[in-house]
Amino acid sequence: MTATVYDTPDEALEGIADGARVMAGGFASAGTPTNLILALKRRGTRDLTVIANNIGLGDRLDDLCEDRQVAKVIATFAIRASSARPTNFETQY
Repeated sequence: MTATVYDTPDEALEGIADGARVMAGGFASAGTPTNLILALKRRGTRDLTVIANNIGLGDRLDDLCEDRQVAKVIATFAIRASSARPTNFETQY
């Protein structure tokens, strides 16, 4: 398998269409592909299935929920332990 290096996050996401399944690594902000997630948000890609360890405050994946770009989430930690400050994901679902 040949590795491909893209010049920009938008270029890397050219094949990602509405309804895509997107998997993101990392925990909270550590190791999260922030620039790719922000590019998805900017592009307005919708009806995404997001697969990740967590989705919440401090995690850019929650930003996709703000604009209702996420249709489904598969995550180990989908909600916070405290309801004092709900995430966009918690508010939406």
